[in-house]
Amino acid sequence: MPKLPTDAMAADTGHLVTVTPLEGGWCVASTFSTLPLVFFSGAQAEQSARRLALTLAGAGRDAHVIVRDRRNVQIGTVCYFGAEDIADIEPAA
Repeated sequence: MPKLPTDAMAADTGHLVTVTPLEGGWCVASTFSTLPLVFFSGAQAEQSARRLALTLAGAGRDAHVIVRDRRNVQIGTVCYFGAEDIADIEPAA
């Protein structure tokens, strides 16, 4: 089983979402939930991880996606920055 992201890992990057290999599939784990998602396809896993990160960013939370290959080597990373709440932004006078 891959190492799941922890709250300590996310202290500097916001929510952490990882895509890691499993025997016969792929795991999407995050600091947002203690339950990982499992996929047969790496492409489906990466798409799910990006969708989760976009959802978190839309809710105003930063999210960092890390993708690993079958050798468990990091091959990609993407940061999604939280959207600012429009109500908190004062209109220009």
